[in-house]
Amino acid sequence: MYDISFIGAGNMAFRLSLALLEAGHTISCIYDRTPANGEKLVRALVSNGAKTIYTHSISGTLTSQIVIIAISDDAIAQMSMDIAAALSSAGSLSQSHPAPFIFHTSGATDIRELAPMEQCGCHYGVLYPMMTLSKGKNINFSDVPFLLETSFDDAREALTSLSVSLKAEYLFCNSQKRLRMHCAAVFSCNFTNYMLSLAYEVAGDKPTFLIPATIEMIRKSFMRHPDEMQTGPALRGDKKTMER
Repeated sequence: MYDISFIGAGNMAFRLSLALLEAGHTISCIYDRTPANGEKLVRALVSNGAKTIYTHSISGTLTSQIVIIAISDDAIAQMSMDIAAALSSAGSLSQSHPAPFIFHTSGATDIRELAPMEQCGCHYGVLYPMMTLSKGKNINFSDVPFLLETSFDDAREALTSLSVSLKAEYLFCNSQKRLRMHCAAVFSCNFTNYMLSLAYEVAGDKPTFLIPATIEMIRKSFMRHPDEMQTGPALRGDKKTMER
């Protein structure tokens, strides 16, 4: 099991840190640019038996074995440079505190965004859970596929160990494949969600009546292929019905 710190305290950090804690890992530090958010996550972890503390600097996370960057995609490149600067200003790392593994959790961010840290002795990679997450809903991570990436053997072992500890299915792939899968998830989740919002408007006061048919359609589409599952007037070519 690993000693882990998180940079970020949003939905991803909230759910993933609690899951890793439950899996037996130690969650040592949380850093977030908004202290109130970081301290809220610390309280959630402590209430679940952790001894996590909030740190007011990036440097406070860097004595852990693993640092997980769980922040917005656009902020990862700058955070990578900030971590490299923090490591450099601290001087060479001692044997008692070797450079941590640094993993980001983004589906769309190229692993090369983490490259600045390599000059400081950090081996890095990607730990991307392919799931929509929210603080208000618990997730069983054994149901969540992870897309992993690294070019370092020891980081590969760490990524594998984290995934196995969560009892999760995982796949090592490059950044291009991960981006394609992230894009596919946008279609299957966000685009579907938007269509459901339109369906709610059409259904009026009975949107829950849509649940059985919608769930059955999605189930059948994944059992076979969506191209084979089109149904109703669109499939039959009932133009008059479609016009109505």
